[in-house]
Amino acid sequence: MFLLALACTDSPADTAALELAESYTLSADVDFPEGLAWHPEQRAFYISSLGHGGLTRVDLDGTETRVFEPEGADWTSLGGKLGEDGSLYFCGVQYASTEQAAAELWIHEPATEATTRVALQGVANCNDVAIDGRQVFLSDRESPRLHRVDLDTMESEIYLEDPLMEPGLIGNNGLVLTTDGALILGQYSPPKLIRIPLENREALAEIVLDGDEIGSLPDGADGIAWFNGELVIAANKRLAVVSSTDDWQSGTVRAQDLDVGIAAVTVAEDQVYGLKGEVVPWVLGLEPELPFQILRLELP
Repeated sequence: MFLLALACTDSPADTAALELAESYTLSADVDFPEGLAWHPEQRAFYISSLGHGGLTRVDLDGTETRVFEPEGADWTSLGGKLGEDGSLYFCGVQYASTEQAAAELWIHEPATEATTRVALQGVANCNDVAIDGRQVFLSDRESPRLHRVDLDTMESEIYLEDPLMEPGLIGNNGLVLTTDGALILGQYSPPKLIRIPLENREALAEIVLDGDEIGSLPDGADGIAWFNGELVIAANKRLAVVSSTDDWQSGTVRAQDLDVGIAAVTVAEDQVYGLKGEVVPWVLGLEPELPFQILRLELP
């Protein structure tokens, strides 16, 4: 674990007077953005990048500020969320190859622009995070594992490894925490949701879904966020909303097709925003359909 501090860059002084726009056009410099988080005090979006591997703040006037850049080559940055302490928690992965990937949890403090980095154990390909008090859980795209970081000791461990989380073509992605102390993990291919109770992690089980389909390749479950007690799931060119009446033993899906691919979702001032990051073209080695964007979404 080590600390990297950058010069502090304040948000525009008139941020409080600005309203959230329907869309924000991002520069090509953000380079295949993948993760999206909203910070209410900063009134700004924070995005990660598969291309340059750092973190960027996007203010309400559209100003982009690179707030963190890891040293070295082959970094990607992925899913992230806001913690109750006001810090931002993102996944960073350095790829020598998929079999030699080294992953870190990045804890970014907006007030100081300092970023703390905690290395995960072993070969790791972390994809998203969920925060529960003083512990952070991280999904792993390439293995049936969940990682955990203790924020008091800044040490990591493999929290759970189970065949139910074995990745398909593309594995474990979005991760959220329920109000009753369970994790919900989204798998991309085949698309499914898994409930993992923290009091008894070995009792994990697939959530039985009915209603609409979340989506099939290339539209599997990616980023996940809570909105009004329901799960909102970005599934590339499909947007799914899942509700449950039995503490997430089962769920009902309603979904709609989108004109663009969405990699992540977040809630900003009671509105749902999605990140058009062109992740599928990035995976396939294709040119993106520019521009990258942050878009207000209408739910099905």
